[in-house]
Amino acid sequence: MIFSCLTLGCKTNQTETDSLAETLMSHGHEYSPYGGAVNAVIINTCSVTSVSDKKSRAAISRARRDNPGAVIAVHGCMAQAMTEKPPNVDVLGGTGDRSGFIEALERVTATRGARLIIKNGVPGSSRSTVGAVIGRTLQYINSQRFADAQSAPLQKQKTRAFLKVQDGCSNSCSYCIIPSLRGESRSVPLADVVQNAKRFADSGAKEIVLTGIEISAYDGGIAHLAATLAEEFQSIRFRLGSLDSSCVTSEFARILSARKNICPHFHLAVQSGCGKTLAAMNRQTEKAAQAVKLLRSAFDCTLGCDIIVGFPGESEADFLESLDFIENHKFTFTHIFPYSDRPGTAAASMPNKLTNAEKRARARRASELSDRLFAESAAKQIFLDVLFETEKDGESIGHAENYFEVCVKAENLRNEIRRVKILGIRGKTLIGEL
Repeated sequence: MIFSCLTLGCKTNQTETDSLAETLMSHGHEYSPYGGAVNAVIINTCSVTSVSDKKSRAAISRARRDNPGAVIAVHGCMAQAMTEKPPNVDVLGGTGDRSGFIEALERVTATRGARLIIKNGVPGSSRSTVGAVIGRTLQYINSQRFADAQSAPLQKQKTRAFLKVQDGCSNSCSYCIIPSLRGESRSVPLADVVQNAKRFADSGAKEIVLTGIEISAYDGGIAHLAATLAEEFQSIRFRLGSLDSSCVTSEFARILSARKNICPHFHLAVQSGCGKTLAAMNRQTEKAAQAVKLLRSAFDCTLGCDIIVGFPGESEADFLESLDFIENHKFTFTHIFPYSDRPGTAAASMPNKLTNAEKRARARRASELSDRLFAESAAKQIFLDVLFETEKDGESIGHAENYFEVCVKAENLRNEIRRVKILGIRGKTLIGEL
């Protein structure tokens, strides 16, 4: 079988796609970059917002149109949420038993037989009621004590590698469907995390990003895990994925600030700067400000955050309070999301919904503030250590330790970390010289 992969959504999805691909390659199948002639296409979907759903559905339709004779295998969060199987899909897999998904894909590809649903070890034919299969999904996921560990990394050399350390989420945020699709929080055992970090190190990676659905819930503490890895692999720099503010304690700051190979960039899942809105979201109201203070005092760092605008009942005053929070705490990287109804969540039935036009207008205003804060932070950069990842038109591009993207006029720097003097900015990319 010759297969290709397309990943939508988060870094965790990318790690899972890589693991699926590596397992298939170990079975003797051949990987081909997406867009080529293949026997099978794997689409790893996202369902965190309605826009994510739309992009995932469009990707499925495009894959069927471009590959009329191939098996189309759909995996991930949107696949988990589907209550009926699309007619243009041959294999439908959820977020649990990936070995079962691979077996179904191999079976259908080999026989061109009946289409299969394989959700967390519960197979069914295309005539099965997908809702009934989904009904058994979380029982399967939540019966697992640990999250799936990654397979060995893909053979191509990594510069920045994403290392999955955790899956699922046990929070009850009123807007979020992901716990219903991923199950409760489960951590990858420490020995497996260390083993996979070694594999990435052996493959040449210079930076490892710790990722998961809610890495702040890692058993034993995400700070202790990151510190253990940083001590074990001192030639590699480690970056933390998105963090819940509640995990940023004085101990967190003390442990990680002592490790010089921890990247000084932290992304917080803030979601709102308004206490009233946070309460409606079922999130803690004071933790984000405390986290920012602790991080600023312990690190010379950049900060990023997620912000949802237009949550049900968010007034103009509430929105302005959220903008003030972003500005007062000088977030360099702000990811802005207009609120999106997710059926089955508490927020979906809340009153006082904003119109799409109102949500878009607030997203634009938040983006204008975000762009200004980014530019102010960028203007302060002088010397950065950059890991170069790609090359185009005689320029090398990579990320600094504080997550700024940096470009220099030079070639043959891939997977090297070099000191760069910053000269200016072009769009969202800093321009420098070695």
